[in-house]
Amino acid sequence: MNLDTIRNFDWYNEPEFSFSSGALIIKAQSETDFWQDKRNNVKKNNGHFFFAKYSGDFELTIRWQKPERIEELCQFGLMGRIDEQNWCKMSVTKIQNEMFLFLSVTHHGVSDSVIIPISSNFDIVNYRLYYSKGIFSLLYSLDEQNFRAIRHFQMFKDFADIDIGAYICNPNHRIHISGSSETKHNAEVFMCKLLDIDIV
Repeated sequence: MNLDTIRNFDWYNEPEFSFSSGALIIKAQSETDFWQDKRNNVKKNNGHFFFAKYSGDFELTIRWQKPERIEELCQFGLMGRIDEQNWCKMSVTKIQNEMFLFLSVTHHGVSDSVIIPISSNFDIVNYRLYYSKGIFSLLYSLDEQNFRAIRHFQMFKDFADIDIGAYICNPNHRIHISGSSETKHNAEVFMCKLLDIDIV
């Protein structure tokens, strides 16, 4: 990872993290997510987001290594965020033991979702957010060569700049282990390796 690239990056909901062999190792806390649902009064805004503020046209590429263990609904991906009610995100996630690409665009506090089945046979995933002339595009690659565009959209809130970067979350609940006063995750800590961030 190019340290010059991330020099101006900051954390929203900072997690436990460390650097190792040029990568950023991130541990996602449980019960974290980015999701808005006005009808059911759901306002999840406590996921971990490693971002830089950007204005003008850009192309953001995020490169993650696939974790050895992925719990249900855990996410490690890319995010563009105007504020807590207007953002987009894209990540690989697991649902009922199958792998999917999960996309969500949130406008004025209402989140939608697109879920696309993908192969589980990959080691590295690249996400890309492209913005030009008011239009956003989301793309991904599982082979580090060919990017597939899967969504184009606009954000219906004016903005002078936008926060862009990598996000990670673990929506699963904590549980108490029987006979112990210690609160543990429902499984092993969800840990991911962020390999690179590039903005042009």
